[in-house]
Amino acid sequence: VDAEVPRQEFNKFLWRFGPLELALRKAITSFFTLEEEEGGLGLSLMPYFHGTISRHEAEKRVMALPAGGFLVRFSNQEPDKFSLTCTNAGAPGRPQLRHCLIHNLGSRGFGLSSGEGDSFPSIAAFVHRHTGRLREAAPSPAVQKFLAALKKNALEKAAQATVYANPALLLTPAKSNPEGNPEGSGAAGAGDLLASSPDAASAAPRAPR
Repeated sequence: VDAEVPRQEFNKFLWRFGPLELALRKAITSFFTLEEEEGGLGLSLMPYFHGTISRHEAEKRVMALPAGGFLVRFSNQEPDKFSLTCTNAGAPGRPQLRHCLIHNLGSRGFGLSSGEGDSFPSIAAFVHRHTGRLREAAPSPAVQKFLAALKKNALEKAAQATVYANPALLLTPAKSNPEGNPEGSGAAGAGDLLASSPDAASAAPRAPR
């Protein structure tokens, strides 16, 4: 069932990635990537994207890394912008924290200024351009949550495909073992369905290495 997106959230999406005709492309190229896995390529989030977290939490995650550590998150104070948190090499052994706002420049893409400075078609392109300074992305829990959601969805689709291909599975009567514990039920469980599906093993994406 399709879920309705609240107007406020849709407006935020347009503020961050608009104009409307470019918003989806800008969002996908900024925060999604393809990872190699068994059977082809799988969708994943960019490792630097941390979604909605506080400034304090961003600093804590970045300071756990050596100089050049960074992450990108939604700005809390300015919801139409993104916040880049990174560390520069300061005094020996003491990286300096920096926070920069990344602006949506409409058809020009993204940049550090809303004026006529450098612009990039996506935030991924911005990060790539500054790999000399942005060296290591802070591990993002958002990535693992995304992959877990993808895996769950893939498993559910594999189970559904198995039922559609083998409707008799739903009619199999329950059996009992000698101890009297039921070995089955009128409807096959998700584990049984997946075990009987030749494609189930390859349906779930693996986490990137």
